[in-house]
Amino acid sequence: DLSIDDEGQEDQRQLSLHRGDNSISVLDMQKNWLNSVVHNWTTSDVELWLTDVVGLPQYLPVFRKHKIDGNLLPRLALNTDHLIQTQLGISDQNHKNKLILKAMDLVLFGPPTVFYNPLKDALLALAILVAVSGFFFSTVQKKKAQGQIDKMLKEVDKLQVNEQKFLDIQSVLQEAELKNESVMKEKQNLEKKLKTEISIAKTEASRLCKEREGTQAEFERLTLAERELAQVRIALSNAEAKRFENNVLHKELQNHLKVTYKKEREQYNIKKAAAD
Repeated sequence: DLSIDDEGQEDQRQLSLHRGDNSISVLDMQKNWLNSVVHNWTTSDVELWLTDVVGLPQYLPVFRKHKIDGNLLPRLALNTDHLIQTQLGISDQNHKNKLILKAMDLVLFGPPTVFYNPLKDALLALAILVAVSGFFFSTVQKKKAQGQIDKMLKEVDKLQVNEQKFLDIQSVLQEAELKNESVMKEKQNLEKKLKTEISIAKTEASRLCKEREGTQAEFERLTLAERELAQVRIALSNAEAKRFENNVLHKELQNHLKVTYKKEREQYNIKKAAAD
């Protein structure tokens, strides 16, 4: 459509289109189009553009049937000979307008900077999957770590409680040791006191034993003296009876009286000494 062989027609079109502006000519636009990337697109590239950029994948079979490639995109943009409706059979006015605008943008400004790339999408999907997996894994690990931390905190609390119990037991043991030491001192003092008292008791017992032995000797002596005194009394009684009978003091009676007096005197002295 841009190529015109007749120089007169070329000049007339140049004048009608540019009105004396010689900066960009139709030939320049033709050369630029022929050297563009979109002009060299294959049918696969156009189908990819129709799906991802235009967003009308339902017309892919029609584009494949008519083998729409990059060279036909200007005709699609200008809708030459009603290409879209008559040949492609697209009757929806919104879809037609959308195709025309997208094709015009593609021809004038070139392919979009962001274009569909299966590899990129696959890598992006893989990255998203890895990110989601990492997030899930980190969440699981966080919960697991939080559980371990909670468990460790509980163990620490138990250790603190046990430590406090241990300190209490240690305090009780120290008090018991102090009491034990006090009891041991009291025991030692009692033992010393008992030893002293036992020693005193032994000394007193020894003294009492000696006194008892002396008392027993005195008691035996008194008993013997009482027996002798009884015999003397019997003899005196007999002598008195004879004196009454003979009315004369017999010499034997005098001897008995002397012995009686002596014995009674000794007994009196012994009783007096025992009483003192």
